[in-house]
Amino acid sequence: MKSGTGVFRSVLASLLSLTLGGLVAVGATAGVAFATMRRLDPSLPGFQAVGDHWSIAAGHVFQPIFVGATLAAAVLTIVAGLLAFPAVRGMRPVFRKNIVGWLFLLAVVSVASASIAGRMSGDWRAFVDAAKSGDAATAQTHRTTFERMHPIASSVLKGQTLGTAAVLVLVIAGCRRKAQVGAGS
Repeated sequence: MKSGTGVFRSVLASLLSLTLGGLVAVGATAGVAFATMRRLDPSLPGFQAVGDHWSIAAGHVFQPIFVGATLAAAVLTIVAGLLAFPAVRGMRPVFRKNIVGWLFLLAVVSVASASIAGRMSGDWRAFVDAAKSGDAATAQTHRTTFERMHPIASSVLKGQTLGTAAVLVLVIAGCRRKAQVGAGS
């Protein structure tokens, strides 16, 4: 293996590891934040007419984390996709094709996830602004739109996480296989 190819593979594996770690952390953080706020059962001034204060408090804290993580995952995945071509040089064709194909699909999913996060963020901000101004009907409309998108966003995030893990396994397996073949020659 050429040393330049090895560097590209290491950087590719590192980018995928960072992406995977960030996506897993988002899911774990959301679980902790929402469960903790539910137990604390806070009361939020200005939100009396709009429902569960614990979910509003957790969402208020978590929303920028979610948006930041999905944007970072999209950028890291696109960069990983660009690095894939020099990184897979010398790998067996089955690994090259799978890695490049999965990364392309993953980049599309990552951009979709960031787009969904942006739309949901807009609805969240509109909900908060309407609730604070006392416009419960408008607040509820935006909250309903946000909540309708949530299962989609959750499914996309899970798919993005599993896809990132799959590509990372392929990259590592492709590197190991090439190293073993090279060592046995």
